[in-house]
Amino acid sequence: MPVVTNVYGTAGSDSTTYSISDVSVGSLVDNAKFNDIGVKVNQERGRRGHAARTYSFSGIIDDAHINALKQGINDAGYTAGFAGVSAGNVIAAVNINQMIDKIQAAGAVCICNCNYCTCNCNYCTCNCNYACTCNCNYSDERLKTEVSYL
Repeated sequence: MPVVTNVYGTAGSDSTTYSISDVSVGSLVDNAKFNDIGVKVNQERGRRGHAARTYSFSGIIDDAHINALKQGINDAGYTAGFAGVSAGNVIAAVNINQMIDKIQAAGAVCICNCNYCTCNCNYCTCNCNYACTCNCNYSDERLKTEVSYL
């Protein structure tokens, strides 16, 4: 019986790009920019097999708002990049831009949701055309000695 795996690679046809322009220092972040970032976060969540969330703010963007966006990506399996903002800190253009960079970096990572055999070797071609041999020996066999297959 095949096992559904969700492993990550570095190249493939299922990677995506998110076009979001950076915020200039001294610029205000309005609802449109914040909502655009929230939409991209939800697109990435969907690409990774997770449900959408609601992201909104009224008045001034604070640490809770930007950290909610960051957590939306983290919960979907991409934890690299922007670490968030400490409570009480003022949100600056650099924080918004780090969040944008995180979304763009997450999109560049391919996701493999393929049916592999039960050996589950975490081998991923990112286009799901891999037929598992269940010996998990992907390097040159001539370089190995005393290899025993499981």
